[in-house]
Amino acid sequence: MHVRTALTPRTAPPSELPAPMPTQLPDGNPIPGAPVWPSVTGPTWALWDETTVIPAIVTAIDNAKQIVNAEYFQITDTGKGQLVTDALARAAKRGVEVNVIADFMSVVTPPPLSYHRFKDIVTEAGGTVITTSTHLPFSPRGKQNPALQHVDHRKVLTIDGDVAFTGGMNLAKMTDFYHDSMLQLSGVDAARLGVNQLNRWASVGGAVSDIHRKVVADALGDAPLEPTSPMEMHVVSNAPEQGSFGLSNAYLDAIRGAKQRLWISSPAYTSQTLITELNAAAARGVDVRFVMPGKAPVGIPLINWVTASHLAELTKLGATAYAIPEVLHRKALVADDTAILGSFNITDRSAEHDHEIGIKSSDPTFVSTIANVLTGDMARGTKLEPGARRGVGKWIGDLLAQTFHLSY
Repeated sequence: MHVRTALTPRTAPPSELPAPMPTQLPDGNPIPGAPVWPSVTGPTWALWDETTVIPAIVTAIDNAKQIVNAEYFQITDTGKGQLVTDALARAAKRGVEVNVIADFMSVVTPPPLSYHRFKDIVTEAGGTVITTSTHLPFSPRGKQNPALQHVDHRKVLTIDGDVAFTGGMNLAKMTDFYHDSMLQLSGVDAARLGVNQLNRWASVGGAVSDIHRKVVADALGDAPLEPTSPMEMHVVSNAPEQGSFGLSNAYLDAIRGAKQRLWISSPAYTSQTLITELNAAAARGVDVRFVMPGKAPVGIPLINWVTASHLAELTKLGATAYAIPEVLHRKALVADDTAILGSFNITDRSAEHDHEIGIKSSDPTFVSTIANVLTGDMARGTKLEPGARRGVGKWIGDLLAQTFHLSY
């Protein structure tokens, strides 16, 4: 079921972004010593970091009147996820339609049973939760519905059709300290993300209510489903079971077309296709800069060792690379006058196998904002010097990256 452009017009102006409320985070969630850069706003968007976005999300859910849709790779009732869990339950109890899609990774995310508690809290309040079967190829649900078979790596929240959040941030205690970004949208930009989310909900077997259709249609009004200007916010996504790779293609096009600058942040750097393209960009004189984690995601140093090996080769071609002190989880790209922010890692999984989503725009304020965030990380980071790599990490990283061309 897909929402088309022939929808009921809406004459009311786009809703304003809800102001954050002074919600208290559980103890230990903010990153100790990390800079909290303020929210930067455009006409229909606001950019938040991992230490500031939760109050904005909770406020938006608490202000919901008709429907809340959430979709996360990892969502539990722990850490920052506890605040969102409680907000979703409050919304469901007051009669708001609450729909949640969670990847199977949420089920196995520690602490044990934290996802089951989340699901029980939301469903007992009246919400609906669908768990994808991505890690269970023998699951009958997965066999019956291809939309459930791939890893769901998206992070999306849409509210009443005209407020939305997306980016790289999960909702589990183990990721609370990851350095990340979330983009908040309002008005037509949020409605377009709402259309994408409605279609995703229908594809995984969720019952699409008349209210769901109406709020999205009313928010979109008579605006075209696809933006007509590169300055607008474009929703780009991967739906592998449909053979649709809009976000992967957006990255490839941006990298191949870059003439002056190509700045990227990603928790990992293993996709052989994208490695080849970034090497080519550096070789033709593009200002290529890459930001990676100083601390390994999920505590697995192998990811950083392989990434550092590939980046060592990239820097030999004239690029620069930086490792920030924290676990970097932000997925962002700036290519000349275009920026993308979303859930996409520079890996084969993101490029070819997983459900992913992002926002692409050439709006100058948006592009400069993402660029400033990346340069801020570069300023805090340690510049990678290929000759400085030593020890077992270099040996294993080079073996896997350069000899076996490991990707994932």
